[in-house]
Amino acid sequence: MIHNHNIKQGTVIIGNKSCHFKSAWEANIACYYEYLKSINQIKDWEYEPITFWFEKIKRGVRSYKPDFRITDLDDSFYYVEVKGWMDSKSKTKLNRMRIYYPEIKLVLIDSKQYQEISKGYRNIIPNWGILEKTLRENKDKE
Repeated sequence: MIHNHNIKQGTVIIGNKSCHFKSAWEANIACYYEYLKSINQIKDWEYEPITFWFEKIKRGVRSYKPDFRITDLDDSFYYVEVKGWMDSKSKTKLNRMRIYYPEIKLVLIDSKQYQEISKGYRNIIPNWGILEKTLRENKDKE
């Protein structure tokens, strides 16, 4: 399990989309999906496009916003959550999502899957590591 307590976040442009990513992993996975789009493996990707509400819940976790919506070439879609570690709040969100929206396909990219994608694609995907590079450049300008 990888714990990154020094999570970096920031706004970068990937493809023609300007997004404020909450982690470098999310930005890299966006680069991965942009690459898949460029080689016609998917139709499109969106970052945090929708919030799912758990209407019957009165306390605690009442909503969930997946990291990505992926549209396949046949216009079907699914959602993706990028999680380096799973805390109790994240577990609750995913569990409630499964209960309240069983028809929605949700794929979890955990640290193991992330490392596999990174190992296989980081040297061929344009802009892999863009968030870290952007943050370094902005810090150098200060």
